Amino acid sequence: FEHVSVVSSTNLSRYDMKPSEMLLDGDSLVVIGSAHVKNNGSQPPDCGLGRGSWEAAIAGAALPLVTLQLWNISDRAAPLLVQTYEMEGRLLAARLVDGYAYLVVE
Repeated sequence: FEHVSVVSSTNLSRYDMKPSEMLLDGDSLVVIGSAHVKNNGSQPPDCGLGRGSWEAAIAGAALPLVTLQLWNISDRAAPLLVQTYEMEGRLLAARLVDGYAYLVVE
């Protein structure tokens, strides 16, 4: 490991998620983590949650979310966040197969 060095560092805490998995495919990096939706009861959260989930949020429950971030790392010194996806549930497993990320969410 004598030729190993840190090229860049990205603070993911600013994205309101707790990272748990990373999948690398060439110049694309997928970061997968968890977050929770908390609602003040005034409007549905803007993350595509279904009616039953919205009712739970009204009741004050924190809803678990799986957050998936797609990063362009072609410039290793300056990674670029390309897209963020969120889905209700908890991550059970993630795999990268032939350039596709597969997630198992409960």
